[in-house]
Amino acid sequence: MTVEEAVSVLKEAGFEVQVVEAENSDGLVASSSIIAGEECRYGSEITVYTGSVNTPPETEPSTTADTSQSETTENTTEPTSEAQ
Repeated sequence: MTVEEAVSVLKEAGFEVQVVEAENSDGLVASSSIIAGEECRYGSEITVYTGSVNTPPETEPSTTADTSQSETTENTTEPTSEAQ
């Protein structure tokens, strides 16, 4: 659910709403100060917490070349069969 939808629903139900946005907010509700189905007094304040977009940290490009080489060996031995 989007934060806007949650705020609208809660305000229409008679609650005060506080929104706490995460850094890099994705605009979706991650959690709230109440549990679904929990009874609250009319006019109570409910806090809605937004989720965040996980962005990978910026990394510096490597300035050294990878000189390691993995060697592969080919098995040239043929299987032997023993005649009985």
